[in-house]
Amino acid sequence: MTVNIANTGLTNTFDYWRSRTNELAYAMSQYAVTTDSNTATGNAAITGTFTADALVANTLTFSSTNGSINVNIITTSNISTNNLTVSTGSIANLSSNIFSSNTGNVVTLSSNIINSNTANLTVISSNDGTFASYVTVGNSTVNAVVNSTSIRVSNSTINITLTSPTLSQSSNGQYFFNANGTWTLVPINASGSNTQVQFNDSNAYSGSAGFTFDKTSNTVTVANSIIIGTTLNQYITLTTTGTSTVALDQFATASYRSAEYIISIKDNTSNNYQLSKILLIHDGGTSYITEYGAIWTNTNIATFTSNIQSSNAVLYVTPTPTNTTIRIQKINIAV
Repeated sequence: MTVNIANTGLTNTFDYWRSRTNELAYAMSQYAVTTDSNTATGNAAITGTFTADALVANTLTFSSTNGSINVNIITTSNISTNNLTVSTGSIANLSSNIFSSNTGNVVTLSSNIINSNTANLTVISSNDGTFASYVTVGNSTVNAVVNSTSIRVSNSTINITLTSPTLSQSSNGQYFFNANGTWTLVPINASGSNTQVQFNDSNAYSGSAGFTFDKTSNTVTVANSIIIGTTLNQYITLTTTGTSTVALDQFATASYRSAEYIISIKDNTSNNYQLSKILLIHDGGTSYITEYGAIWTNTNIATFTSNIQSSNAVLYVTPTPTNTTIRIQKINIAV
């Protein structure tokens, strides 16, 4: 604060001069900050408490020669400084709530300067607090270490390091931090329609109408083929619209030696059905078939033949009706 004391002129009385002198003495004892004696030019030491609404300095230094310093800065206004430095290498105690600042660029704390033994070191608050290398909280066994690229949390049995995801992982939106310390793809939504079984389609979840599971009936449905080991199980359906011979099925002679067919035929023009079981085998040059267990409801409505065409064993059907629906269950056995 400012204390105004009038000047003493040449024409003023001695008593006037005495009053001004008393005012100066009172101001020095009540309002001026006094310091201990210090022979170094520009330095001063204050014993007691120094308070200010605004503290402005280019460099604010806290130092100690006995290895211990207690700093308690309590403010609701401003600490303004380009560099706040604690000059000792190891500080035993920093009391709680040491920084509360409304200004930016307040603090640069060099490495390893804070070693707190108090349980209430809770708040370091600034718009720009910078640590030169890393911050460690805890002890040598249980601790957390924070630097500019990662956060490491450790205890006596495990260490986990959290790093930022890559740009592609972040953009994907389906990567989550795993307990093993990696970012792992965990798709949020299933693909396809209800009941479609999920499968890996080029590292993405996918579904298909040809591969479904009905949990009510516990039924798995595969639209075409199932391979178990080297054995192919396949379902085939075919519609004929004439009485000419047509290829019913074929398979590569280099891959499969034989096949078993269960064939159900429906005459779409009348109430007539046929069921036949056929075995087919080849020796690489010639194919052989046998039909057994043939049964029909009215008359025989189809005959079967086979041959080798372009390295494929081919099964043919010659229907009697002009319009039929043929359904086949086939098992191929490998060469």
